[in-house]
Formats: sequence, structure tokens, C-alpha cells
Amino acid sequence: MKLLSFQEGDRERLGVMVNDRILPVASLGTGLPGVIGEVLSTPQRQIERIGKAVAAVESRFKEDGVGLDQLRLLPPIPPPGKI
Repeated sequence: MKLLSFQEGDRERLGVMVNDRILPVASLGTGLPGVIGEVLSTPQRQIERIGKAVAAVESRFKEDGVGLDQLRLLPPIPPPGKI
């Protein structure tokens, strides 16, 4: 399981990659983070939640997941806001 940020339309999305196929994290279940900033607030807890969601729907990656070549990847950590 690898986390990544990608652009969908004009929105930033958090994705998870399993076996070279990617799904938006928010599509795996309710209450999951939609962007990497939400993971960074409580990383251990969020990564555990994402891992459990991935395990519950792993077959969806083959069916519904997309490849890296179909996404516009964003930096792993977004630039900070105003200081």
C-alpha cells in the first residue's frame, strides 16, 4: 500500500496504490481522508484506518483502479500555506 496525491479535475485527491492500481482513498469508505493534509494531522491513526479499508475492498483495485499513467501526480507533501 502506497499513498499518493493526484489531481482530478481541479481538485487534489489522496490515492492509495495496491499492485500498481490506484483508487481515491475517500472512495474506500466513509470518514476516510480525502487529501494528504488530513493524514498528516494524525498519521498513525489515519494510515491504520486506510489499511483496514484497503484490506476490506482489495478486489476493487483490479476492477476499478487506474494506472499511474492515467493520473497527474502531485507533490507528496503540499506546499505550506501563508506563514
